[in-house]
Amino acid sequence: MKFYDSKDFQKALEYHKLDLDHAQNTGNRPAEGRGYSDLGLTYQSLGKLEEAIDCHLRHLSITKEVRNKDEEAKAHYNLANAYRYRGELDKALQYQLNEASILKELKDKRGEG
Repeated sequence: MKFYDSKDFQKALEYHKLDLDHAQNTGNRPAEGRGYSDLGLTYQSLGKLEEAIDCHLRHLSITKEVRNKDEEAKAHYNLANAYRYRGELDKALQYQLNEASILKELKDKRGEG
């Protein structure tokens, strides 16, 4: 198994920022939301939790705007993890419960479990 260093994640940040910029320039809101998700996960991997949470909140906002429940559940999941890593367990739990509620609404038994 290969372990990655921060240089790999810095390169990933560059590419994710390019993808996000392209989505914004073309007005593709769903792709913009996914771009924020990708950036957030990369920031999280680097331990930059403030930046990660900001990106995940932007992702969540866009998913609600475009009414994509699958992506909304993913945003709640990512926020729950970011807050858990920060030690904010009450916030983490709330986002996890929000995710579970959406998965139940979607009848996603596997995800709900």
